[in-house]
Amino acid sequence: MRVTMRTANANILGNLNRLTSDLDRLNKKISSGQEISTPSDDPVALAGALSLRSGLAQLTQYQENIAYGKNVANGSENALTMIKEQVMRARTLALQYINPSMTAEDRALGADEVRGLHDQALALANTRIEGKYIFGGYRTTGYDDAEPTPFVKGQLDGHRVNGA
Repeated sequence: MRVTMRTANANILGNLNRLTSDLDRLNKKISSGQEISTPSDDPVALAGALSLRSGLAQLTQYQENIAYGKNVANGSENALTMIKEQVMRARTLALQYINPSMTAEDRALGADEVRGLHDQALALANTRIEGKYIFGGYRTTGYDDAEPTPFVKGQLDGHRVNGA
């Protein structure tokens, strides 16, 4: 086969065009910082990248759930510890004020203190973490003016829990 100058020039020009195209593609990768800019660049690698992205999103969600769970557990423990202390104080007061030597005024003062402890315990029962009631059961949000919190003083038999 005979190679003419025209054929040689065409080969050189084709190679230069291919190299220019490759160089342009590499420059785009470098400037964007992305290995794959279109799905046609590398479909197999794209599938792997999408799988990694999905896995990363799941891990991020797991980390958020763990952090929220820790916050709820710590908040619950703190609230229950404080409620326990209030109940113990109320018990101490009850034992103290059953003494026959206590006057009606003393008992009234003790009753006021127990009411205050009750109100504090009620406030702790309505503790919220990240805007959600931790003792609200399945209904942690969505309260309105008629039912502002999971535990409302003075409703039905003293308290109202989730409308029941």
